[in-house]
Amino acid sequence: MQLAVMAMQKNDYLKADEYLLQITAAEDAGWPLLAQYQRAKARILAKQDSGVAINLLKDYQKSLPDVQTEMNLPDDSAIFWRMALAYENQGDVEQAIKLLQQSVKLNKEFEQAAHDLDRLTD
Repeated sequence: MQLAVMAMQKNDYLKADEYLLQITAAEDAGWPLLAQYQRAKARILAKQDSGVAINLLKDYQKSLPDVQTEMNLPDDSAIFWRMALAYENQGDVEQAIKLLQQSVKLNKEFEQAAHDLDRLTD
């Protein structure tokens, strides 16, 4: 995971994806799920493969309730926020706004989602 984060910091999203695909549930079932979320995040930050990022996030969201983990995994408000950014990357601002509204509704203190909602609705 650390190597993937370092690669993302260097904007090497393909390398990050390679590292993330190698993560297994050997220690904790949450690790592969977190890797999946990070794979979506890398695509969103790179503004590439937004459709793949959306599908990764949808699958992540479906799997989240079934995973037994001690990890503090990103919740629905974070999922909706990231999905909104992916839809924005695709040019679907209307869907992005809907998802940001859901994110803020779930977590009223989520400043980044609120900021992005303000940015898209101004």
